[in-house]
Amino acid sequence: MTDPSFLALATERGTGQMVVASGPRGPVKRHLLAVALMLLLSGCGYGDRGFDVTFKNEFEREVTVLAYGVTNAATTQYTLPARQSLARTWQYPGMDERRRVRVVATAEGQQIFCKDYSFDELRVREFTIVIRAGEAC
Repeated sequence: MTDPSFLALATERGTGQMVVASGPRGPVKRHLLAVALMLLLSGCGYGDRGFDVTFKNEFEREVTVLAYGVTNAATTQYTLPARQSLARTWQYPGMDERRRVRVVATAEGQQIFCKDYSFDELRVREFTIVIRAGEAC
């Protein structure tokens, strides 16, 4: 038996012939449209609270960058070649003055950079973190 929400029978006015109309109707159609809209918006990033952060390595050697507090994971890690830049999107839920991320850079197993940032500090720096000597937590 055919699902009644997808098949409608009607009598064509004046001819008495049966006409079959298929396709979703009523609540089913609204649900399908809602699902399609949600998929479209999620694909466009609507609702994401992410932003791009650029790391610039001013050292003459490759560094490993560790970021604490960016995601629910304990640490986010990136490898950054000497004198290169790297952009990443951070999802930073609950952006407020009190929340901070800690960025640590190491080279050859030694910590060479450490700095804490609030969202406002990152915004003032145009979401660019320069990895250079002289920054220590």
